[in-house]
Amino acid sequence: MGKNTYGQFLNSPEGISTNILADRLKLMKNNELISYVYKEYNKKVKYYYLTNKGIDLYPIICEMMLWSDKHLKFKEMHPLGLQSIKSIKESGIELEIKETKNSYLKTRSELLKIL
Repeated sequence: MGKNTYGQFLNSPEGISTNILADRLKLMKNNELISYVYKEYNKKVKYYYLTNKGIDLYPIICEMMLWSDKHLKFKEMHPLGLQSIKSIKESGIELEIKETKNSYLKTRSELLKIL
């Protein structure tokens, strides 16, 4: 189901620091871009997920990726970014957005069912 706990985010290859991660999660929660549910048997573990408001940002992010690829010359790019840009270009932005949103909504529904 991807990364959805604080520990999983913290251990991501991006190497975000604990204070920045906590601040960003709080900011996104306060702006209703994400929410969370507690693990059933361990109330210390929060499972974060995108709200509909957060999901609605995906088309903007896709457009920004394409713009960046066209206008900025990166010496290096994270493999996930490269993969995303390639996928958008191959399938078309509308299809990519539709498929990604539908996939995430299914994943979110499964996450909320099991917790």
